[in-house]
Amino acid sequence: SILRNYQTTSRFLHSDHNIQIAGSWEQIRRISAWLDEIYQVPVGRETVEAIFDSSNSLRLLHSPAALIASGRTSASISTNLTNGHGMDVDIYFDARIPDSGSHRVFNRHRQPIEFNALHNLFHELVHARHLSNGTWRYYDSEAQAIEEENIFRRQLAQARGETDVALRVGQRGTQVWSPAKAH
Repeated sequence: SILRNYQTTSRFLHSDHNIQIAGSWEQIRRISAWLDEIYQVPVGRETVEAIFDSSNSLRLLHSPAALIASGRTSASISTNLTNGHGMDVDIYFDARIPDSGSHRVFNRHRQPIEFNALHNLFHELVHARHLSNGTWRYYDSEAQAIEEENIFRRQLAQARGETDVALRVGQRGTQVWSPAKAH
């Protein structure tokens, strides 16, 4: 496994920041490209910069096991997660995920909607943002991530000139999703 700083693989960033990506060269390239796309959306840029501005680091680690849950974010349990200080954070993400995604999520009518690689990685970045800045909603972190994911969905659709935006629904304390069926 190779470890690289995101700023050395990004098309946009040219200063030293606290995000590292671990995996093969191809896995690092894919994750970095997704981060670049996320960074071009206003709330994506805000989220990545909030992680940069925290005094904590983020490691994005390629993990085949993460495909089962569509990604996982973790930090050491501490009062710093909710008191404005934050902690170092790891995101486990399978860089082999298809761009179209590996899971389905649902709208408020319980209809499946798109949950592509960008939506998925952004969702995990929201968790990382709040864990690294100490603004994590301990009992409602999924709703926190889904609320910001929906802002990202709106802004991404607007940037792409799309008018129909499918927004995700969650239930307090849990997310609603299922694995995508094999094509």
